[in-house]
Amino acid sequence: MNIYDIDELQRVNKGLYDLIMLTFQFHPDDSIVFKKHTVTRSQEMRMDLICDYIYDNTSYCDILCSVNNIDNPLNVKEGEVIIYPRNSDVKDLRYTENDNGKDISTVINSEKKTKQDPQRKEYNENKQSIPPTILPQQTEPVNVRGTKFKIGEGLF
Repeated sequence: MNIYDIDELQRVNKGLYDLIMLTFQFHPDDSIVFKKHTVTRSQEMRMDLICDYIYDNTSYCDILCSVNNIDNPLNVKEGEVIIYPRNSDVKDLRYTENDNGKDISTVINSEKKTKQDPQRKEYNENKQSIPPTILPQQTEPVNVRGTKFKIGEGLF
């Protein structure tokens, strides 16, 4: 079974997959016509069989999952209604880098430097610590007296 979402993932540094790469896009307009299919007992937990029944192939399992907000195809049960686009509309749901006129890499910048607060930098460099309480008189966080103990005594 070919799963487009997985097959299209690109490897980035150190051979790891880019898991934020877009492969599906949904345009909420009237141009895409959706039909309905009720899952049969033999199709329960088998998105591949559902896809094969609808499209005569298993290449669009990811589209069915995405359109129906299914994160785990094993959760598909008998009697559930699956909506699906016509075969001719599937290509309109596939994301390509030119769809929005810009590459995703222009939106996500992993090299971005965060702005550092100068007071926070000074605080860290001087190895200052935050006091355990904000009371004028410091108290022990835990007091043990015999078999009894109090946590946060004097805070309230």
